Amino acid sequence: MVRSASELVEDLSRFLENKPILARRENWIESAIRVAKKYPLAVSLASLSALLLVCLTVGSTIFAAYLQDALDKSRLANREAKLGQAEALIGRAHGIRLSREPGQRFDALASIQKAVAIGRELEQPPDWYETLRDEAIAALQLPDIYTQDYREEGRTLVSSDFSDDHGLCALSFQGGDTSLRRLSDQHEIAKIPGIDDLNGLAFVGNGRLFQFGFKSGIFELWNVDTPTPKRNWRRESDCKRFYLSENQKYLAVANATTLQWIDLEDGTTQFSNPLSPFLREPDISVHPRLPVYMIFGYFNTRAELRDLVTGKTLWEFECDVVGDERFSGAA
Repeated sequence: MVRSASELVEDLSRFLENKPILARRENWIESAIRVAKKYPLAVSLASLSALLLVCLTVGSTIFAAYLQDALDKSRLANREAKLGQAEALIGRAHGIRLSREPGQRFDALASIQKAVAIGRELEQPPDWYETLRDEAIAALQLPDIYTQDYREEGRTLVSSDFSDDHGLCALSFQGGDTSLRRLSDQHEIAKIPGIDDLNGLAFVGNGRLFQFGFKSGIFELWNVDTPTPKRNWRRESDCKRFYLSENQKYLAVANATTLQWIDLEDGTTQFSNPLSPFLREPDISVHPRLPVYMIFGYFNTRAELRDLVTGKTLWEFECDVVGDERFSGAA
């Protein structure tokens, strides 16, 4: 392209002034170089910012990948730890089940339940639960007992007993009332006024509760088979020992010289038998069917078989056992 001398001079002037020439269109590289020469500080700052942005982006990407890897490793380690905990619980359940100690059923099942919860949390496959299933089935076949702590802050438990069907328990605290509770959840359903020197209590069947105090000689029978417990009767005597008959019909109360048979229904004395000196503070065993009872001297081996109604000694003998002795089924 032919250009005049004046146009050439003008292009040279524009070039020296860092301006685009007119002879041809400059490309983007030339434009960038020209702008950089014209604004060196601004271009330097922009370039540095771009470089920092690139570094930050690359660094963030690398760090995110590192964190993800660390998180995956942590999750895997946590999973392995929980699986190890589950295996330990299974082993513990197996050991408890073979221990033949209290808790062999309840504690084993509790460990299995915890292991199952871990397995569900980790979404274990169905075959992982086979060992747990076998252990649970084996534990369910075992008889077991467990202890219940009845201690309460600032209160001393004096005596306790359970109803025949194990639906209720009675707890007597020193200097306080007798608490009647459901055994399943320990919910208190009623309170019975206590005896100041209460020595003990005993259920008579499921619906009656007997409580006594030796120092005061007070005996009480309560009906607890109603929403509000009702005292059936109350008696006082100089009791040294007492006994409940096997058929839960009579209460035998022994003092220094007499053995009284009290009807549990109304608290009246039905029979009164004299006691020999060697039979003071005796042990008594009542025949479950016949109106006779065996009486033993507590500190010697002498024993007597007596008629319950008349108190007459049917026969007496020396035995090898000191203390309580029960009738056999063939008696």
